[in-house]
Amino acid sequence: MFLQYIGYMINEQVNAAVETVTLKSIGNGGYFKRIRNGQPTEAIYVRGEYNRSTKRYQVNNVDDVWGSGIELKATTKVFVTFEY
Repeated sequence: MFLQYIGYMINEQVNAAVETVTLKSIGNGGYFKRIRNGQPTEAIYVRGEYNRSTKRYQVNNVDDVWGSGIELKATTKVFVTFEY
């Protein structure tokens, strides 16, 4: 019982330390992680330029050698507090 309580407290502290912001609040070239099921993904992304025709930001995976990225809405929630 006590160990479950300690594990719960550690999880709460970790979740409180993770900051979630919208994609448009990150500067061009800023690093972030996407959200999957309320948790940050392992992949790290870089925000690119805004595409006015699709009204989305170009986003590239840091590990993607070919540079084929995806486009995400400006209101997409992302994690920004992590060590890279």
